[in-house]
Amino acid sequence: MSDQKNGSDTRERILDVAERLFMENGYEATSMRTITSAAEANLAAVNYHFGSKEALLREVFRRRLAWLNHERLQALDKLEEQAGGAPLKPSQILEAFFGT
Repeated sequence: MSDQKNGSDTRERILDVAERLFMENGYEATSMRTITSAAEANLAAVNYHFGSKEALLREVFRRRLAWLNHERLQALDKLEEQAGGAPLKPSQILEAFFGT
């Protein structure tokens, strides 16, 4: 169980560091070595969890977009509740989607 938790912690740490470094430096300027050093992980851990730098980037986006889409759906649910069964205006839907 401890190994599983450590693996999960390592995976999340790599994702957090990769996201920050990709934002600060861009994808091309961020090396795997820089990511692993900042995450205090080894290259084998990145390869184990993600397989490649490109797959790591996809997972960074997937994780962030999953959160964003959850927030968007909550905003839409709130608007629908406030509307009390009346149709939403397109502008309200766009605000929930882009304003989140």
